[in-house]
Amino acid sequence: MRGDAGLHVCFLSNGYGEDKAAAAIASKLREIRPSVEVTGAPLVTPGDEFSNSGFDVLMRGEVPPSGGFPLKSFKGFVCDTPFIPNYCRYYRQLRRLRSRIDFPVVVGDLALLMIAYYALRKKPVFVDLAKSSYKGPHLRMEESILRKLPCKVITRDQCTSDYLRSRRVDAIFLGNPMMDGLIPKGIELGNEPIVGILPGSRAEAYENLRKILLVIERTSQDASFACALPGSLSLDRIASMVRADGWALDGGMLRKDSRSVSMVYDGFPDVIARSQVIIGLAGSANEQAVGMGTPVISFAGTGAQTTAKRMEGQQRLLGESVKFVRNAPDGVVDELSCLLSDPEECARRGRIGIQRMGPPGGSEAIARFLIEIFGLAPASQIAA
Repeated sequence: MRGDAGLHVCFLSNGYGEDKAAAAIASKLREIRPSVEVTGAPLVTPGDEFSNSGFDVLMRGEVPPSGGFPLKSFKGFVCDTPFIPNYCRYYRQLRRLRSRIDFPVVVGDLALLMIAYYALRKKPVFVDLAKSSYKGPHLRMEESILRKLPCKVITRDQCTSDYLRSRRVDAIFLGNPMMDGLIPKGIELGNEPIVGILPGSRAEAYENLRKILLVIERTSQDASFACALPGSLSLDRIASMVRADGWALDGGMLRKDSRSVSMVYDGFPDVIARSQVIIGLAGSANEQAVGMGTPVISFAGTGAQTTAKRMEGQQRLLGESVKFVRNAPDGVVDELSCLLSDPEECARRGRIGIQRMGPPGGSEAIARFLIEIFGLAPASQIAA
Protein backbone atom coordinates (compact mmCIF):
# COMPACT_ATOMS: atom_id res chain seq x y z
CA MET A 1 0.00 0.00 0.00
CA ARG A 2 1.09 3.57 -0.60
CA GLY A 3 -0.29 6.93 0.34
CA ASP A 4 -2.85 8.11 -2.20
CA ALA A 5 -2.50 11.90 -1.87
CA GLY A 6 -1.92 13.31 -5.34
CA LEU A 7 -3.06 10.19 -7.18
CA HIS A 8 -5.57 10.69 -9.98
CA VAL A 9 -8.41 8.30 -10.88
CA CYS A 10 -10.27 9.26 -14.06
CA PHE A 11 -13.70 7.83 -14.98
CA LEU A 12 -14.29 7.58 -18.72
CA SER A 13 -17.88 7.04 -19.90
CA ASN A 14 -19.92 7.12 -23.08
CA GLY A 15 -23.62 7.69 -22.42
CA TYR A 16 -26.05 9.25 -19.97
CA GLY A 17 -26.63 6.02 -18.07
CA GLU A 18 -22.91 5.31 -18.02
CA ASP A 19 -22.20 8.83 -16.72
CA LYS A 20 -24.67 8.27 -13.90
CA ALA A 21 -23.15 4.93 -12.93
CA ALA A 22 -19.61 6.33 -13.15
CA ALA A 23 -20.53 9.33 -10.98
CA ALA A 24 -22.10 7.01 -8.40
CA ILE A 25 -18.92 4.92 -8.15
CA ALA A 26 -16.74 8.02 -8.15
CA SER A 27 -18.78 9.54 -5.32
CA LYS A 28 -18.28 6.46 -3.17
CA LEU A 29 -14.56 6.45 -3.97
CA ARG A 30 -14.27 10.10 -2.93
CA GLU A 31 -16.26 9.38 0.23
CA ILE A 32 -13.91 6.55 1.24
CA ARG A 33 -10.64 8.14 -0.02
CA PRO A 34 -11.11 11.92 -0.05
CA SER A 35 -7.43 12.60 -0.78
CA VAL A 36 -7.61 10.92 -4.20
CA GLU A 37 -8.19 13.23 -7.18
CA VAL A 38 -11.24 11.94 -9.05
CA THR A 39 -12.35 13.34 -12.42
CA GLY A 40 -14.68 12.51 -15.30
CA ALA A 41 -14.06 12.30 -19.04
CA PRO A 42 -17.33 11.68 -20.93
CA LEU A 43 -17.10 10.86 -24.63
CA VAL A 44 -20.60 11.68 -25.93
CA THR A 45 -22.26 13.85 -23.27
CA PRO A 46 -21.51 17.21 -21.61
CA GLY A 47 -20.81 15.33 -18.37
CA ASP A 48 -23.50 16.94 -16.22
CA GLU A 49 -23.67 13.88 -13.94
CA PHE A 50 -20.02 14.44 -13.00
CA SER A 51 -20.38 18.21 -12.64
CA ASN A 52 -23.53 17.89 -10.52
CA SER A 53 -21.67 15.48 -8.23
CA GLY A 54 -18.85 17.97 -7.77
CA PHE A 55 -16.20 16.39 -10.01
CA ASP A 56 -13.96 18.20 -12.48
CA VAL A 57 -14.72 17.25 -16.08
CA LEU A 58 -11.51 16.97 -18.09
CA MET A 59 -13.30 17.10 -21.46
CA ARG A 60 -16.90 17.49 -22.48
CA GLY A 61 -18.46 15.48 -25.25
CA GLU A 62 -21.37 16.22 -27.57
CA VAL A 63 -24.20 13.82 -28.31
CA PRO A 64 -23.92 12.68 -31.97
CA PRO A 65 -26.97 12.49 -34.30
CA SER A 66 -27.30 8.73 -33.78
CA GLY A 67 -27.58 9.29 -30.03
CA GLY A 68 -24.39 7.26 -29.56
CA PHE A 69 -25.47 4.24 -31.61
CA PRO A 70 -23.64 4.67 -34.96
CA LEU A 71 -23.54 0.94 -35.72
CA LYS A 72 -27.25 0.28 -35.19
CA SER A 73 -28.20 1.54 -38.64
CA PHE A 74 -26.59 2.72 -41.86
CA LYS A 75 -28.34 6.08 -41.45
CA GLY A 76 -26.89 6.47 -37.96
CA PHE A 77 -23.42 5.65 -39.24
CA VAL A 78 -23.67 8.21 -42.04
CA CYS A 79 -25.07 10.90 -39.74
CA ASP A 80 -22.26 10.34 -37.24
CA THR A 81 -19.49 10.59 -39.84
CA PRO A 82 -18.95 14.33 -39.19
CA PHE A 83 -18.42 13.45 -35.51
CA ILE A 84 -15.38 11.24 -36.17
CA PRO A 85 -13.04 14.23 -35.53
CA ASN A 86 -14.64 14.52 -32.06
CA TYR A 87 -13.61 10.96 -31.23
CA CYS A 88 -10.13 11.60 -32.58
CA ARG A 89 -9.89 14.78 -30.51
CA TYR A 90 -10.98 12.83 -27.41
CA TYR A 91 -8.19 10.30 -28.06
CA ARG A 92 -5.60 13.07 -28.50
CA GLN A 93 -6.73 14.81 -25.31
CA LEU A 94 -6.38 11.57 -23.38
CA ARG A 95 -2.88 11.11 -24.76
CA ARG A 96 -1.92 14.57 -23.52
CA LEU A 97 -3.29 13.62 -20.08
CA ARG A 98 -1.32 10.35 -19.96
CA SER A 99 1.20 11.59 -17.41
CA ARG A 100 -1.50 13.11 -15.21
CA ILE A 101 -3.95 10.18 -15.01
CA ASP A 102 -2.72 7.37 -12.79
CA PHE A 103 -5.71 5.02 -12.95
CA PRO A 104 -8.40 4.93 -15.67
CA VAL A 105 -11.84 3.43 -15.00
CA VAL A 106 -13.90 2.84 -18.15
CA VAL A 107 -17.68 2.72 -17.68
CA GLY A 108 -19.20 1.91 -21.04
CA ASP A 109 -18.42 -0.33 -23.97
CA LEU A 110 -15.49 -2.05 -25.62
CA ALA A 111 -14.81 0.78 -28.07
CA LEU A 112 -14.22 3.24 -25.22
CA LEU A 113 -12.06 0.68 -23.42
CA MET A 114 -9.78 0.41 -26.45
CA ILE A 115 -9.58 4.19 -26.81
CA ALA A 116 -8.64 4.49 -23.14
CA TYR A 117 -6.01 1.76 -23.21
CA TYR A 118 -4.21 2.87 -26.37
CA ALA A 119 -4.34 6.57 -25.43
CA LEU A 120 -3.20 6.16 -21.81
CA ARG A 121 -1.20 2.90 -22.00
CA LYS A 122 -2.23 2.06 -18.45
CA LYS A 123 -4.14 -0.92 -17.13
CA PRO A 124 -7.79 0.12 -16.89
CA VAL A 125 -10.65 -1.28 -14.89
CA PHE A 126 -13.57 -1.89 -17.24
CA VAL A 127 -17.11 -1.62 -15.84
CA ASP A 128 -18.97 -3.39 -18.65
CA LEU A 129 -22.58 -2.20 -18.44
CA ALA A 130 -23.28 -2.55 -22.15
CA LYS A 131 -23.25 -6.35 -22.38
CA SER A 132 -25.00 -9.16 -20.54
CA SER A 133 -25.22 -12.88 -21.17
CA TYR A 134 -28.95 -12.59 -20.44
CA LYS A 135 -29.21 -10.64 -23.68
CA GLY A 136 -26.63 -12.64 -25.62
CA PRO A 137 -23.01 -13.67 -25.09
CA HIS A 138 -20.05 -11.50 -26.02
CA LEU A 139 -18.81 -12.00 -29.55
CA ARG A 140 -15.67 -14.10 -29.93
CA MET A 141 -13.81 -11.03 -31.13
CA GLU A 142 -14.89 -9.16 -27.98
CA GLU A 143 -13.78 -12.05 -25.78
CA SER A 144 -10.42 -12.12 -27.55
CA ILE A 145 -9.90 -8.39 -27.01
CA LEU A 146 -10.82 -8.66 -23.32
CA ARG A 147 -8.36 -11.53 -22.89
CA LYS A 148 -5.53 -9.65 -24.61
CA LEU A 149 -6.00 -6.24 -23.01
CA PRO A 150 -4.50 -5.98 -19.51
CA CYS A 151 -7.75 -5.01 -17.83
CA LYS A 152 -9.99 -6.17 -15.02
CA VAL A 153 -13.61 -6.56 -16.15
CA ILE A 154 -16.48 -5.80 -13.78
CA THR A 155 -19.77 -7.12 -15.16
CA ARG A 156 -23.35 -5.96 -14.60
CA ASP A 157 -24.58 -9.37 -13.41
CA GLN A 158 -23.28 -12.70 -12.11
CA CYS A 159 -24.42 -14.57 -15.21
CA THR A 160 -22.08 -12.53 -17.43
CA SER A 161 -19.17 -12.81 -15.02
CA ASP A 162 -19.50 -16.60 -14.90
CA TYR A 163 -19.62 -16.82 -18.68
CA LEU A 164 -16.60 -14.57 -19.26
CA ARG A 165 -14.52 -16.46 -16.69
CA SER A 166 -15.38 -19.67 -18.54
CA ARG A 167 -13.86 -17.97 -21.61
CA ARG A 168 -10.66 -17.09 -19.69
CA VAL A 169 -11.53 -13.40 -19.23
CA ASP A 170 -10.53 -11.81 -15.91
CA ALA A 171 -14.07 -10.85 -14.85
CA ILE A 172 -15.88 -10.30 -11.57
CA PHE A 173 -19.36 -9.21 -10.47
CA LEU A 174 -19.65 -6.81 -7.53
CA GLY A 175 -23.16 -5.45 -7.93
CA ASN A 176 -24.85 -3.17 -10.44
CA PRO A 177 -24.09 0.54 -9.78
CA MET A 178 -27.15 1.53 -11.81
CA MET A 179 -29.31 0.70 -8.78
CA ASP A 180 -27.58 3.14 -6.44
CA GLY A 181 -28.70 6.64 -5.53
CA LEU A 182 -32.35 6.09 -6.50
CA ILE A 183 -33.83 7.82 -3.46
CA PRO A 184 -37.35 9.29 -3.84
CA LYS A 185 -37.89 12.84 -2.60
CA GLY A 186 -41.58 12.50 -1.84
CA ILE A 187 -42.78 14.42 -4.91
CA GLU A 188 -46.57 14.44 -5.28
CA LEU A 189 -47.50 12.54 -8.44
CA GLY A 190 -51.26 12.16 -8.04
CA ASN A 191 -53.63 9.46 -6.89
CA GLU A 192 -52.93 5.79 -7.43
CA PRO A 193 -52.72 3.94 -9.68
CA ILE A 194 -49.83 5.89 -11.17
CA VAL A 195 -48.48 5.17 -14.64
CA GLY A 196 -44.91 6.37 -15.12
CA ILE A 197 -43.56 7.58 -18.45
CA LEU A 198 -39.90 7.31 -19.47
CA PRO A 199 -39.40 8.88 -22.91
CA GLY A 200 -35.60 8.57 -22.87
CA SER A 201 -32.92 11.24 -22.68
CA ARG A 202 -31.68 11.60 -26.26
CA ALA A 203 -33.10 13.74 -29.06
CA GLU A 204 -35.41 10.95 -30.23
CA ALA A 205 -37.25 11.20 -26.91
CA TYR A 206 -39.34 14.13 -28.19
CA GLU A 207 -41.03 12.06 -30.89
CA ASN A 208 -41.21 9.04 -28.61
CA LEU A 209 -43.09 11.04 -26.00
CA ARG A 210 -45.65 11.91 -28.65
CA LYS A 211 -46.09 8.18 -29.32
CA ILE A 212 -46.61 7.53 -25.62
CA LEU A 213 -49.19 10.32 -25.43
CA LEU A 214 -51.17 8.47 -28.12
CA VAL A 215 -51.39 5.53 -25.71
CA ILE A 216 -52.57 7.77 -22.89
CA GLU A 217 -55.27 9.32 -25.08
CA ARG A 218 -56.72 5.85 -25.77
CA THR A 219 -56.50 4.52 -22.22
CA SER A 220 -59.93 4.22 -20.64
CA GLN A 221 -58.89 3.31 -17.09
CA ASP A 222 -58.55 5.98 -14.43
CA ALA A 223 -54.91 6.60 -13.56
CA SER A 224 -52.45 9.40 -12.81
CA PHE A 225 -49.71 9.82 -15.40
CA ALA A 226 -46.26 11.13 -14.49
CA CYS A 227 -43.41 11.70 -16.96
CA ALA A 228 -39.83 11.69 -15.64
CA LEU A 229 -37.99 14.35 -17.64
CA PRO A 230 -34.19 14.29 -17.79
CA GLY A 231 -32.35 17.60 -17.89
CA SER A 232 -31.44 17.00 -21.53
CA LEU A 233 -35.05 17.58 -22.66
CA SER A 234 -36.72 20.97 -22.98
CA LEU A 235 -40.27 21.27 -21.67
CA ASP A 236 -40.88 24.26 -23.95
CA ARG A 237 -39.89 22.20 -26.98
CA ILE A 238 -42.14 19.36 -25.83
CA ALA A 239 -45.07 21.75 -25.43
CA SER A 240 -44.47 23.17 -28.89
CA MET A 241 -44.34 19.72 -30.50
CA VAL A 242 -47.44 18.25 -28.86
CA ARG A 243 -49.57 21.36 -29.39
CA ALA A 244 -50.40 20.05 -32.87
CA ASP A 245 -51.77 16.88 -31.23
CA GLY A 246 -54.14 18.84 -29.04
CA TRP A 247 -52.06 18.84 -25.85
CA ALA A 248 -51.39 22.05 -23.92
CA LEU A 249 -48.90 22.84 -21.18
CA ASP A 250 -50.56 24.17 -18.05
CA GLY A 251 -48.43 24.78 -14.94
CA GLY A 252 -46.15 21.80 -15.36
CA MET A 253 -48.94 19.56 -16.66
CA LEU A 254 -49.72 18.47 -20.20
CA ARG A 255 -53.49 18.40 -20.66
CA LYS A 256 -55.84 17.15 -23.35
CA ASP A 257 -59.55 16.73 -22.73
CA SER A 258 -59.88 14.71 -19.48
CA ARG A 259 -56.26 13.50 -19.53
CA SER A 260 -53.31 15.14 -17.79
CA VAL A 261 -49.65 14.22 -17.45
CA SER A 262 -47.36 15.59 -14.73
CA MET A 263 -44.05 16.66 -16.27
CA VAL A 264 -41.48 16.01 -13.56
CA TYR A 265 -37.90 17.27 -13.65
CA ASP A 266 -35.43 15.88 -11.11
CA GLY A 267 -37.94 13.32 -9.88
CA PHE A 268 -36.94 10.12 -11.67
CA PRO A 269 -36.65 8.00 -8.47
CA ASP A 270 -40.11 9.12 -7.36
CA VAL A 271 -41.67 8.19 -10.71
CA ILE A 272 -40.18 4.70 -10.92
CA ALA A 273 -40.78 3.95 -7.22
CA ARG A 274 -44.38 5.24 -7.02
CA SER A 275 -45.67 3.92 -10.33
CA GLN A 276 -47.57 0.65 -10.64
CA VAL A 277 -46.56 0.38 -14.31
CA ILE A 278 -44.09 2.21 -16.56
CA ILE A 279 -44.43 2.96 -20.26
CA GLY A 280 -40.79 3.21 -21.18
CA LEU A 281 -38.86 4.02 -24.35
CA ALA A 282 -35.57 4.45 -22.53
CA GLY A 283 -32.37 2.51 -22.07
CA SER A 284 -30.82 2.65 -18.61
CA ALA A 285 -33.94 4.25 -17.13
CA ASN A 286 -36.06 1.23 -18.10
CA GLU A 287 -33.52 -1.04 -16.45
CA GLN A 288 -33.52 1.00 -13.26
CA ALA A 289 -37.32 1.02 -13.20
CA VAL A 290 -37.62 -2.78 -13.26
CA GLY A 291 -34.77 -2.96 -10.75
CA MET A 292 -37.05 -1.01 -8.39
CA GLY A 293 -39.74 -3.64 -8.93
CA THR A 294 -41.89 -1.70 -11.39
CA PRO A 295 -42.81 -3.56 -14.61
CA VAL A 296 -42.22 -1.79 -17.92
CA ILE A 297 -44.19 -1.83 -21.17
CA SER A 298 -42.15 -0.90 -24.26
CA PHE A 299 -42.66 -0.69 -28.00
CA ALA A 300 -40.70 0.42 -31.04
CA GLY A 301 -40.16 4.16 -31.13
CA THR A 302 -38.26 6.63 -33.29
CA GLY A 303 -34.49 6.54 -33.43
CA ALA A 304 -31.59 4.16 -32.91
CA GLN A 305 -32.19 3.54 -29.20
CA THR A 306 -35.78 2.37 -29.63
CA THR A 307 -35.76 0.15 -32.69
CA ALA A 308 -37.76 -3.07 -32.40
CA LYS A 309 -34.51 -5.04 -32.36
CA ARG A 310 -33.08 -3.04 -29.49
CA MET A 311 -36.25 -3.11 -27.42
CA GLU A 312 -36.53 -6.87 -27.94
CA GLY A 313 -32.95 -7.14 -26.74
CA GLN A 314 -33.86 -5.21 -23.61
CA GLN A 315 -36.70 -7.65 -23.01
CA ARG A 316 -34.24 -10.56 -23.19
CA LEU A 317 -31.93 -8.73 -20.80
CA LEU A 318 -34.64 -8.04 -18.22
CA GLY A 319 -36.88 -11.06 -18.71
CA GLU A 320 -40.61 -10.78 -18.12
CA SER A 321 -40.19 -7.56 -16.15
CA VAL A 322 -40.34 -5.84 -19.56
CA LYS A 323 -43.10 -6.53 -22.07
CA PHE A 324 -42.28 -5.46 -25.63
CA VAL A 325 -45.50 -4.84 -27.57
CA ARG A 326 -45.45 -4.84 -31.35
CA ASN A 327 -48.82 -3.32 -32.23
CA ALA A 328 -48.62 0.14 -30.71
CA PRO A 329 -50.52 2.09 -29.65
CA ASP A 330 -53.51 -0.27 -29.33
CA GLY A 331 -51.50 -3.23 -28.05
CA VAL A 332 -49.85 -1.02 -25.44
CA VAL A 333 -53.26 0.22 -24.31
CA ASP A 334 -54.42 -3.38 -23.86
CA GLU A 335 -51.27 -4.41 -21.96
CA LEU A 336 -51.50 -1.35 -19.72
CA SER A 337 -55.14 -2.10 -18.95
CA CYS A 338 -54.32 -5.71 -18.05
CA LEU A 339 -51.54 -4.75 -15.66
CA LEU A 340 -53.49 -1.98 -13.96
CA SER A 341 -56.26 -4.47 -13.21
CA ASP A 342 -53.88 -7.24 -12.01
CA PRO A 343 -51.67 -6.15 -9.09
CA GLU A 344 -50.42 -9.72 -8.56
CA GLU A 345 -49.05 -9.88 -12.10
CA CYS A 346 -47.40 -6.48 -11.61
CA ALA A 347 -45.73 -7.78 -8.45
CA ARG A 348 -44.59 -10.99 -10.19
CA ARG A 349 -42.96 -9.09 -13.03
CA GLY A 350 -41.47 -6.65 -10.54
CA ARG A 351 -39.75 -9.47 -8.67
CA ILE A 352 -38.15 -10.63 -11.92
CA GLY A 353 -36.78 -7.13 -12.50
CA ILE A 354 -35.28 -6.96 -9.03
CA GLN A 355 -33.60 -10.33 -9.58
CA ARG A 356 -32.16 -9.32 -12.95
CA MET A 357 -30.82 -5.94 -11.80
CA GLY A 358 -29.75 -6.85 -8.26
CA PRO A 359 -29.88 -4.84 -5.04
CA PRO A 360 -28.28 -1.43 -4.35
CA GLY A 361 -24.71 -1.28 -3.07
CA GLY A 362 -22.74 -1.99 -6.24
CA SER A 363 -21.14 1.47 -6.35
CA GLU A 364 -19.55 1.12 -2.91
CA ALA A 365 -18.43 -2.45 -3.60
CA ILE A 366 -16.79 -1.36 -6.86
CA ALA A 367 -15.19 1.67 -5.19
CA ARG A 368 -13.65 -0.53 -2.51
CA PHE A 369 -12.45 -2.92 -5.20
CA LEU A 370 -10.77 0.01 -7.00
CA ILE A 371 -9.03 1.01 -3.78
CA GLU A 372 -7.70 -2.52 -3.45
CA ILE A 373 -6.64 -3.06 -7.06
CA PHE A 374 -5.08 0.39 -7.40
CA GLY A 375 -3.22 -0.04 -4.11
CA LEU A 376 -4.60 3.09 -2.48
CA ALA A 377 -3.75 3.51 1.18
CA PRO A 378 -6.24 3.40 4.07
CA ALA A 379 -7.18 6.80 5.47
CA SER A 380 -5.32 6.05 8.70
CA GLN A 381 -2.07 5.53 6.79
CA ILE A 382 -2.58 8.76 4.83
CA ALA A 383 -2.97 10.73 8.03
CA ALA A 384 0.16 9.17 9.43
